[in-house]
Amino acid sequence: MKNTKSAKKSTNKKSSTTTKKPVTAVVVLRRALKLIESGWTRGSDARNHGGDPVSPKHSSAQRFCAQGALTRAMHDLKVASKTVNRACGLLDDVAKENRFNMIEDLNDAAKSKKPVIAAFNTAIKRAEIKKK
Repeated sequence: MKNTKSAKKSTNKKSSTTTKKPVTAVVVLRRALKLIESGWTRGSDARNHGGDPVSPKHSSAQRFCAQGALTRAMHDLKVASKTVNRACGLLDDVAKENRFNMIEDLNDAAKSKKPVIAAFNTAIKRAEIKKK
């Protein structure tokens, strides 16, 4: 009888540890930022090694604009659209503070990835503050 109780306890412990935490806007923004840091583009959501436009979800995508990086992060992390909308909203707020309508406009006007990375870092900091 004691053996069955201990078996039940271990089963219950196992099931409670396999519960996944929900992916937050911070996680999405960080993942997208890593993609941009490793390869940035403008004028297209994503580009392959040869510089040709491709879907950001395609395996050949190597360089990403801000929106393309968010799309790829959403795809890779299998995130609910509500979370991605929050991440986009935070980025759009930063873009508006820099006199752009949305993050895509900031991305495409940039001459380098530095202002895009700065926008992501600002959005991440704000998301972390709101999370607390």
